[in-house]
Amino acid sequence: PIEDNEFEERYPVPKKFLFYPAQFWEHKNHKGLVLAVARLRKLLPDLKVVFVGYRKNGYISTRKLIDELGLSDRFFYFDYIGPKIAEYLAGSRPFLVGKIQHPIFF
Repeated sequence: PIEDNEFEERYPVPKKFLFYPAQFWEHKNHKGLVLAVARLRKLLPDLKVVFVGYRKNGYISTRKLIDELGLSDRFFYFDYIGPKIAEYLAGSRPFLVGKIQHPIFF
């Protein structure tokens, strides 16, 4: 098992966050989650998101959108982290976001 202090040293993330473990393929719709965070920024000023996954064809455009919307302080990125770390993130944090296939409307 991973100890909390070991994890926090290797992966500096906030105490509470949305966790989206998915490679950065366009069809995984990371940008839909980015747009949702943009719409919720006033209502949830402490909302943070952790993206985990290899940098595929959607990575650059997702990062660009985050920067354009002024949200770079709300997103954390990690490449492949392995099943033990992923399990730790998913199991010890409050929100796990599944695959987002459709637009989110508020």
